[in-house]
Amino acid sequence: MTLLNYCKIDKNIVDFATEKSSIKQGLYTPGANIPVFSDNKILKSKPDYALLLAWNFSKEIINNNVKFLKNGGKFIIPIPKIKIISKNK
Repeated sequence: MTLLNYCKIDKNIVDFATEKSSIKQGLYTPGANIPVFSDNKILKSKPDYALLLAWNFSKEIINNNVKFLKNGGKFIIPIPKIKIISKNK
Protein backbone atom coordinates (compact mmCIF):
# COMPACT_ATOMS: atom_id res chain seq x y z
CA MET A 1 0.00 0.00 0.00
CA THR A 2 2.95 2.29 0.58
CA LEU A 3 3.80 2.19 -3.13
CA LEU A 4 0.22 3.01 -4.14
CA ASN A 5 0.01 5.94 -1.77
CA TYR A 6 3.49 7.28 -2.56
CA CYS A 7 2.78 7.17 -6.31
CA LYS A 8 -0.73 8.55 -5.81
CA ILE A 9 -2.28 5.48 -7.42
CA ASP A 10 -5.93 5.34 -6.44
CA LYS A 11 -9.28 3.96 -7.64
CA ASN A 12 -9.10 6.26 -10.69
CA ILE A 13 -6.10 4.23 -11.93
CA VAL A 14 -6.60 0.80 -10.34
CA ASP A 15 -10.15 -0.59 -10.51
CA PHE A 16 -9.87 -3.02 -7.61
CA ALA A 17 -7.55 -5.03 -5.38
CA THR A 18 -7.86 -8.73 -4.64
CA GLU A 19 -7.09 -10.60 -1.47
CA LYS A 20 -7.17 -14.27 -0.53
CA SER A 21 -8.11 -13.46 3.07
CA SER A 22 -11.87 -13.05 3.51
CA ILE A 23 -11.20 -10.65 6.42
CA LYS A 24 -10.02 -7.96 3.99
CA GLN A 25 -12.60 -8.58 1.25
CA GLY A 26 -15.37 -5.98 1.11
CA LEU A 27 -13.11 -3.29 2.55
CA TYR A 28 -10.98 -0.61 0.87
CA THR A 29 -7.24 -0.11 0.66
CA PRO A 30 -5.92 2.49 3.11
CA GLY A 31 -5.43 5.92 1.59
CA ALA A 32 -6.27 5.01 -2.01
CA ASN A 33 -9.80 3.72 -1.27
CA ILE A 34 -9.54 0.91 -3.82
CA PRO A 35 -12.23 -1.75 -3.20
CA VAL A 36 -10.94 -5.19 -2.17
CA PHE A 37 -12.49 -8.36 -3.63
CA SER A 38 -11.67 -12.07 -3.57
CA ASP A 39 -9.07 -13.39 -6.00
CA ASN A 40 -11.93 -14.70 -8.16
CA LYS A 41 -12.58 -11.12 -9.30
CA ILE A 42 -9.64 -11.21 -11.72
CA LEU A 43 -11.07 -14.34 -13.36
CA LYS A 44 -14.49 -12.73 -13.78
CA SER A 45 -13.32 -9.30 -14.97
CA LYS A 46 -10.41 -10.62 -17.08
CA PRO A 47 -8.00 -7.68 -16.89
CA ASP A 48 -4.94 -7.79 -19.14
CA TYR A 49 -2.63 -7.03 -16.21
CA ALA A 50 -2.70 -7.40 -12.43
CA LEU A 51 -0.34 -5.30 -10.32
CA LEU A 52 1.21 -7.60 -7.72
CA LEU A 53 2.32 -5.45 -4.80
CA ALA A 54 3.19 -8.19 -2.30
CA TRP A 55 6.37 -9.04 -4.20
CA ASN A 56 7.74 -11.06 -1.28
CA PHE A 57 4.76 -13.45 -1.67
CA SER A 58 4.74 -13.40 -5.47
CA LYS A 59 5.32 -17.16 -5.94
CA GLU A 60 2.43 -18.05 -3.64
CA ILE A 61 0.11 -15.44 -5.17
CA ILE A 62 0.93 -16.51 -8.72
CA ASN A 63 0.42 -20.19 -7.80
CA ASN A 64 -2.98 -19.29 -6.32
CA ASN A 65 -3.92 -17.46 -9.52
CA VAL A 66 -2.46 -19.71 -12.22
CA LYS A 67 -5.85 -19.76 -13.99
CA PHE A 68 -5.50 -15.99 -14.54
CA LEU A 69 -2.18 -16.61 -16.33
CA LYS A 70 -3.58 -19.52 -18.34
CA ASN A 71 -6.37 -17.22 -19.55
CA GLY A 72 -3.79 -14.75 -20.89
CA GLY A 73 -3.50 -12.41 -17.90
CA LYS A 74 -0.13 -11.01 -16.83
CA PHE A 75 1.24 -9.98 -13.45
CA ILE A 76 3.30 -6.82 -13.04
CA ILE A 77 5.74 -7.09 -10.15
CA PRO A 78 7.17 -3.59 -9.53
CA ILE A 79 9.62 -4.39 -6.71
CA PRO A 80 12.58 -4.95 -6.39
CA LYS A 81 12.94 -4.86 -10.21
CA ILE A 82 10.01 -4.46 -12.58
CA LYS A 83 8.98 -7.81 -14.05
CA ILE A 84 6.02 -8.94 -16.09
CA ILE A 85 4.96 -12.55 -15.53
CA SER A 86 2.91 -14.33 -18.17
CA LYS A 87 2.07 -17.96 -18.90
CA ASN A 88 5.11 -18.04 -21.18
CA LYS A 89 7.56 -17.05 -18.42
